[in-house]
Amino acid sequence: MNTSYYIENAEKVCELSMELNRRRISWLQHILLLASALLGLLAGLNPDLGYSLTIRVLYALTLIFLAFGIICGAIALYGFQVKIGKEMYEKFKAELIDALKENRELNSISDNLPNGYLWASRVCSCLFLCSLCSLVSYSMLTIFN
Repeated sequence: MNTSYYIENAEKVCELSMELNRRRISWLQHILLLASALLGLLAGLNPDLGYSLTIRVLYALTLIFLAFGIICGAIALYGFQVKIGKEMYEKFKAELIDALKENRELNSISDNLPNGYLWASRVCSCLFLCSLCSLVSYSMLTIFN
């Protein structure tokens, strides 16, 4: 079996994987920046005591969802930046080349992102979605109050 094509392209696969990781990191950084700015702005807005209990609860929920979303996003960002590194891609490349030379299937690479970081990334997205829904509800009720 001619494996020279696969060996030459192993580095391209690693570069694409690293690019995907950089894009994830960049996306999380931008989302966290926007969420932090929004939390800072919303924290300065105190709803009047004349508003109904529903409006004040929605305001508080928005702040809570944003705060916990930022925490989960920071945990996920740490995982993508620190726990996944160039070593993982180098190990993958070496395993790919060895598997092609020996004409065998790839063995699993043990330096995967721990489930806690993936969980934090998913929870972050859910919390930001919840904060968006509660913010829209808060805004609509405030306008029509």
